[in-house]
Amino acid sequence: MQVVTGPRQTGKSTLAGAGMVRALPKYAGDVARRRSSSPKLQVMNTALMTATSGLSPAEAHADREFWGRLVESAVGAHLANAAAAGDCEVYYWRERNHEVDFVVKAGTHWGSRGRDGRLFKY
Repeated sequence: MQVVTGPRQTGKSTLAGAGMVRALPKYAGDVARRRSSSPKLQVMNTALMTATSGLSPAEAHADREFWGRLVESAVGAHLANAAAAGDCEVYYWRERNHEVDFVVKAGTHWGSRGRDGRLFKY
């Protein structure tokens, strides 16, 4: 995915520069594969999602799919902020139709949560 930057093409998106999104790298065993993969853009403020949805808070909560994306984004924003503070490293992983939203490394411990809600510690 290409991120449209400003007219000067500085290599950093305007949204990322404003702190509205962060790019999460794909987890891969080797650094070359990690760098060659497209990042996952993480929304840093769920208000960006809710403001454009047109849903009331009650409607948003009742819509399970929308609410799930909202919660996922809130968790991702929290993890991205922790990574920016140096508390951990955060990645995403996807292979064909399998996906893990967040792979977290904190010290020597790794953890991830799959779509089924199970927490994996490595």
